[in-house]
Amino acid sequence: MNLTAFLKGLLEANTKTAILIRTIFLIIIISFFWVYIYITPYLKPIQSDFKINNDFLLDGLIGWFSLLIYTLIVSTDKLADINSKSKYAKAFQRYWPSRYISEHFDIDINSANYIWFEKNFNTWEKSDSSRNSQYKRTFERGYQCRLVYYLIIVLSLFIIFSAIQLIIEFIVMKQFLLIDNYLWKCIFLGIALVSYLTVKGSNKIKEDKKSGVWKKYDEINQLHIDWIEENSELIENQIKKIKKDATK
Repeated sequence: MNLTAFLKGLLEANTKTAILIRTIFLIIIISFFWVYIYITPYLKPIQSDFKINNDFLLDGLIGWFSLLIYTLIVSTDKLADINSKSKYAKAFQRYWPSRYISEHFDIDINSANYIWFEKNFNTWEKSDSSRNSQYKRTFERGYQCRLVYYLIIVLSLFIIFSAIQLIIEFIVMKQFLLIDNYLWKCIFLGIALVSYLTVKGSNKIKEDKKSGVWKKYDEINQLHIDWIEENSELIENQIKKIKKDATK
């Protein structure tokens, strides 16, 4: 497989690994431009005092900043955290089949997760299962939600960092401003802001206006709920078995 085919597959795939790699690349690219535009003007005194190579210092800052953003945002699956107070996590989990089982059949969430995943959903992974396509689409849409979530959070952080620095420079350090550099900073902030508004506007999470990846994820989960309702007797028998085994 040549490099072009590999990159095309990486850009089009909706697997967890592909989306994670795309997210990391985006963080590195955004970090590069942010550090280069916003930080490098302040590096000259450090370089001259400590005789540090410019490329080495710049690469180190980009790497450190990218790692910091990745650790804060991407390293943990915040959307799937049932204790999260985030509105995005709540939107992501709203129509989880296991949550529906827990509420509809009045059992604890751990038992509902076991019944849904171990007894039913995971069996659809087999290629000969009639629900295999539905199984794959569930993961694809879930990872698409994560990519959009990461983009929104990362872009919002860069917008906040950029705006704060611009305000500080304008108010406190006005006499030291370089017009060209200040213009590039405004351009970066403008691009980041437009990107943020575009991604967020096309992927709304409000219940009555839900769109984009969140709507698609709800749709696939609704199919799961429909299946649960059609097979309620099966679910009830599985619950009875769990309760019976627990009393042994």
